[in-house]
Amino acid sequence: MYWGLAARLYSAEELGGEAALISTMQFLSYLTQLNLRVALVRFVPEAGNHTARFVALSFFASGLAAFVVSTAFILVIRTFLPGSSQLSTLFQPAFAVWFILSTVAWSFFTLQDGLLTGLRRASIVPLENGLYSVAKIGLLILFAVALDRYAIFLSWTIPALVLVIAVSVYAFGRLIPRHARMTATRQSMMRPRRLVAFLALDYVASLFPTLSVSLLPILIVAAVGPGPGAHFYIAWVLVTSLQLVPNYLAASLTVEAVGDMAGFVRHARRTIIHMLKLLVPAVLVLALASPIVLSVFGPDYAAEGSDLLRVALLGLVPYGVNILFVGIARVQGRGRIIVAVHAGIALSTLTLTAALVPLLGITGVGVAWLLSNSAMCLVVVVYGLKPFFALKGPPPTGTAARSGR
Repeated sequence: MYWGLAARLYSAEELGGEAALISTMQFLSYLTQLNLRVALVRFVPEAGNHTARFVALSFFASGLAAFVVSTAFILVIRTFLPGSSQLSTLFQPAFAVWFILSTVAWSFFTLQDGLLTGLRRASIVPLENGLYSVAKIGLLILFAVALDRYAIFLSWTIPALVLVIAVSVYAFGRLIPRHARMTATRQSMMRPRRLVAFLALDYVASLFPTLSVSLLPILIVAAVGPGPGAHFYIAWVLVTSLQLVPNYLAASLTVEAVGDMAGFVRHARRTIIHMLKLLVPAVLVLALASPIVLSVFGPDYAAEGSDLLRVALLGLVPYGVNILFVGIARVQGRGRIIVAVHAGIALSTLTLTAALVPLLGITGVGVAWLLSNSAMCLVVVVYGLKPFFALKGPPPTGTAARSGR
């Protein structure tokens, strides 16, 4: 609904330009989250009395990194790319300050999902995101009348900052103290060496999907212009929204497995089946109805983006299998496998995109995405999930032991 209104209220050039700004902000945020969202999911369940300190340090580290990197990014752009038309708004001091603050706030906004999941309060996440969606739609309409510039970017970022403050007060005031009391007797495996090793490999792994998801809209706008970039971005938003299904199911699998390693295999099997039941019908319906769905944004979006949306949606099923395998590998402590899966998908997607966009236009991105995830899914099923699901009980001792590294 948000992007449908944006497409009706603003030209494709305006939407494409501000979408590139949002993607840039999100890309810098993802780089500086240090993958602590996953660490919160993995270690908060067993943090016990150390929960508040661990969460506070995680937010501080990510916030400081976001501030430093976004500031450095603006300085580099102003120094080396002073003629950049797509990022020229960052040269204005007031907007530059808001861009930096938004990058920090978006990092916190994302980390809070991991925190709530780790606290076993994942039911708050859809409520939080629902309020965020309603608020940004309202601001988008208001700013279309009140502002000449930055309406899309401001409507996207202001509600995030407000919700960060509200959820932080609630989490530190009630949820974290309650969790600390309930898990005070739990033996924590959150040793500094183990935490650093986990974060190092998992952070490297997280950079690759960031490249293939968040960086693509920026690259497409730079390659084909803001108009076609807007057509790409709308279809890509629909695809990446559905990516949340396997991503959050994988996070929930991690939380449940940490608390019940004896039922690890059972949890994994149920999660994969549940993911397929949710994702396959949604993909089929949206793929068949792509022109109708995109017509909400305008006839040009339906004409230019339908083929891209169909092809990219089909890639979500193998993507979901890959992500849930990554969740299984995370519980088992197989960091190198996680890096290999994410790197293989991202590098092949970017390489194929560069080769196919000149031939197929923006549809080439969808083809690259589908082929890359399908190839990795084949490897994952044959060499990863098939041996795993052959087990009749809990993981072998050696596998379970690796989760302590």
